[in-house]
Amino acid sequence: LMHERQQKHQTYDVKGCIVLGLEIMRRSEETISFVTQAIAYGVPIIAVSSGTSFRAAQRAVGTALSVVNEQLPEAIRPWIVSMGGACVHDPRDELTSHSWLVDELLARALIDEQDLACGYSVSPEFLKRAISDNTKDLGVSVLDFFVIEGLERSLANRTDWQDRWLSAAEQMADSIRNGKILQWGFALNESSIMNEDWSAPEMLLQILEDNGNVLPAVILVKIDTNE
Repeated sequence: LMHERQQKHQTYDVKGCIVLGLEIMRRSEETISFVTQAIAYGVPIIAVSSGTSFRAAQRAVGTALSVVNEQLPEAIRPWIVSMGGACVHDPRDELTSHSWLVDELLARALIDEQDLACGYSVSPEFLKRAISDNTKDLGVSVLDFFVIEGLERSLANRTDWQDRWLSAAEQMADSIRNGKILQWGFALNESSIMNEDWSAPEMLLQILEDNGNVLPAVILVKIDTNE
């Protein structure tokens, strides 16, 4: 992934394939121009989270995609990895962050109290809304990849974590069947792997396979580069 604030690119060997990509880590005035140039240079993957800058970062990516479609129609469109799972409030609203989340998400049964406390959710209805919001922000009709992030919070301290994980996977399968997303995946922080029963990627995959669920096409492991 290429981190925008570092203004450099990195390559990763993924099952023998060298992949060059761009991850948008913030929203700035230069973001639209930066993403537009990256697409023009042929960067094949752009990853952006709805939790970055309260969805403003992915809106910037959406604007850049629109600019490219208009001004560089010959450019090859990159795959978009759209990440969701964070309970993000609308900072443009007069309500405080907590009040907005209560009114917009909790009161509408999109999340529960524990989701509200940790700031992440894998509730099927919440994920359904996240896919809709991300699609709108990016200005696309369908998401290439939708990646569930924040599992180390949304599944933690849950006695029903397996049921919640299966329900999330079923929602992803429904979204694929309904043409909302092409593929799905999940992301884990490196520091959380193996710290809990559920946190090994192999465990999460095995549960899905045992229950006949559609398996994710991508698994991201987020590494803290500050250490």
